[in-house]
Amino acid sequence: MSFANCESEDETIGQWFRHVRNAIEHPNSNGDETKEKYLKVARDPFQIQRAYAYLSGLYLKAILLSLGNINEEHIDKYTRKYIRSRASFEPTEYD
Repeated sequence: MSFANCESEDETIGQWFRHVRNAIEHPNSNGDETKEKYLKVARDPFQIQRAYAYLSGLYLKAILLSLGNINEEHIDKYTRKYIRSRASFEPTEYD
């Protein structure tokens, strides 16, 4: 899985989320160009919803993997479905 706005190859997804969080927490502390990139995500409710969905999906995946005895393919499929359903503003459909 990847997150569309994490474009830098030398930056991990965790570092990217940390920068977005710092841009929210300290919006006026540093006015450089890179800060503006993260503030753009932080100010867009759709992008921040996608970020929260992705983080919660990764957290859910970690919990399921730690439980053990669950097929990793099923975990990946469920995690992707979980992220997709929470990253959009469409009504949730249940099977």
